[in-house]
Amino acid sequence: MRMNAVRTLALVSVVLVFLFGFGLVGCAAEGPAPVCPQPEPVCRCEPITVIVGCGECTRCDEREIQLCPPVRMPQTPSIVKNLVIDLVQVQNGRVVVFAHVDKLITYIDVNGVTRTRLERVPFACEIPIEGIVFTDTVAFQSIVITEETDTLCSDGRTLRERLCVRINVSIQRIIGCRLVCEPDF
Repeated sequence: MRMNAVRTLALVSVVLVFLFGFGLVGCAAEGPAPVCPQPEPVCRCEPITVIVGCGECTRCDEREIQLCPPVRMPQTPSIVKNLVIDLVQVQNGRVVVFAHVDKLITYIDVNGVTRTRLERVPFACEIPIEGIVFTDTVAFQSIVITEETDTLCSDGRTLRERLCVRINVSIQRIIGCRLVCEPDF
């Protein structure tokens, strides 16, 4: 019984050597100039892009913002702005942009309580750019405030605002591929 176990182990060992080989030890034992498999390089394509067009648009918004409860007078509310570009959609011959400005208006009301009011001011524009196609991508986008006036009414109930923004976009196209290979270790 014991002899069968030894034979079985020897047979399994021989089969494993034939299946998996000796690895690097077998390669080094072959002779003076071993031919070991070299690692395959890992290659990737880095796109080559060029700017194919750019454009801008300016949009303005005027509105009256209700402040409830009203502001304790005299006071100038604190206003913090956050500019966001929501979506830039490249189409054939034009770019459609959706953006907004969030205004956080902080003031002390007539009861002496500090209040914060959020006002979202949306902007949308279409920028014609000759020669671009829907497969092009956005290389650069920005939104800046070009004009802003906030006037608090004398009763403290309304804040009149005028806000103008300029939106810029640059569009790029992939024109080729640079093959970059690194050895795989």
